[in-house]
Amino acid sequence: MQKDAEIQDYIKAYSSMKPKNAAAIFDTMTDDFDLVCEILQGMDASTRADILAAMNAENAAIITKMMEP
Repeated sequence: MQKDAEIQDYIKAYSSMKPKNAAAIFDTMTDDFDLVCEILQGMDASTRADILAAMNAENAAIITKMMEP
């Protein structure tokens, strides 16, 4: 329950950032792409797309594959 609340807080925080700023942070989180995926999956598609587009292409590709349904 606590983890869900923390993820929701992350989703709100990163959704309110400029996409390039969120992308820059996510690009440094290569050791925890599972968390990045959880955060991105909680966002609306438009916000998620803007952040992924601003990320390093290799990292965005890895994360996209990890989020595959």
